[in-house]
Amino acid sequence: MQKKYGRLLICLLAFVLAGAFYCLELWKKEEPMWETLPEAESYEAVLPAVQPAEMNEEKYICVHICGAVVHPGVYKVPEGSRVYELLELAGGAADDGAADAMNLADILEDGKRIVIPTREEASALAEDNSGKSGLVNINTASRQELMTLPGIGEAKADDIIQYRETNGGFKQIADIMKISGIKEALFQKIKDLITV
Repeated sequence: MQKKYGRLLICLLAFVLAGAFYCLELWKKEEPMWETLPEAESYEAVLPAVQPAEMNEEKYICVHICGAVVHPGVYKVPEGSRVYELLELAGGAADDGAADAMNLADILEDGKRIVIPTREEASALAEDNSGKSGLVNINTASRQELMTLPGIGEAKADDIIQYRETNGGFKQIADIMKISGIKEALFQKIKDLITV
């Protein structure tokens, strides 16, 4: 009888040990949740960095180029592009185009129109400007001559002279608005009194 109970006890003990061993193996396979996350001082190390969409996007502007160019039209170019880059996109100047009559280094602005003149138009425009009398040539006028223009005082006259010395002169009369303090309203007052 004791042998019977001894065998039963050994079988029961073996069964309990096998169950315990199986449970121990299962428990070892499960990793606690806190061990799967990287150690970090903040959530930034755990979560992916999120960048605003506009930080990754390049801004574009639309500019119209026409006149003596191979492919006139409206072009979408990166903000900060220059006239020469737009001219290249348009296939360059036509055979009779006078691209050098333009300031090819000008920075393009959204919504602007760039007209490339023909050599004949550029020549006629140059003769026209040289034959005008009574107009103040902003590329050659002295400080006193510049100060005869409405709204142009001594400081602005000095700025005009400084600009043309630094940049090689004004290419068109509208370039005078590149001078600090000369905006559209003042330009409208003096545009019929100046030339380049």
